[in-house]
Amino acid sequence: VCLAGHAAAEGTIYSYAPIAGGASSFAITDDGTLWGWGVNDFGTTTGLFGEDPSGNYYSPNKIMERAVFVSVGAQFAAFAIDTDGALWGWGSTFFHMIPNASADSPLTKIMDDVVAVASGNAHCLALKEDHTLWGWGDNSYGQVGVPMPEGEQFIYEPQLVMEDVTAIWSHGYSSYA
Repeated sequence: VCLAGHAAAEGTIYSYAPIAGGASSFAITDDGTLWGWGVNDFGTTTGLFGEDPSGNYYSPNKIMERAVFVSVGAQFAAFAIDTDGALWGWGSTFFHMIPNASADSPLTKIMDDVVAVASGNAHCLALKEDHTLWGWGDNSYGQVGVPMPEGEQFIYEPQLVMEDVTAIWSHGYSSYA
C-alpha cells in the first residue's frame, strides 16, 4: 500500500503501472509531472477525451503537474493525487468513475484532503487525511462497500464507506481496507 505525501522527495522518480489488467503505463518524475503512455481507449493515457481516444501512445504524454501518486483501474479511468492532497480523475465516464466529469475539462477534481487512492476495474476508493474511506463507481458486486437501492448498479458521487481506515487496496472487483 502506498500513501501519498504532500510533496515528492526531490530526485525521486515514481512509476506505477496498472494492476487491474489495463494496457497503459504511468510515471511521475521528480518535478511532479505525471506522464502516461500505452492504450488510450478512454482518454486514460492522455487525460483528454477528444484527442484520438482510441489511439495508442508509444511515448510519454504529459497529463498533469504537481502529482504525487497515480492509480489506474483497468483501462477505464485513472486518478492522481496532487501536492495539495486534491484527487483528480480522467478517462471514461461510463462506469461513473469520474464524478461530475465534463468534456470541457478532461481532468476532474473529485475531492480534497486525499492521502491514498485505489481503483479497481470500474470503481474507486479514496482515503482522506481524517482516515475516512470514500467510494464510488460500479457497485454491482458490492465492491464500493455501500448499500444499493434495488435495481441500481452505480454510486454516482463519493460516499462514506467507513472510518478509522489507515490503508486501502483494490483489484478487479474487490476492495480492501
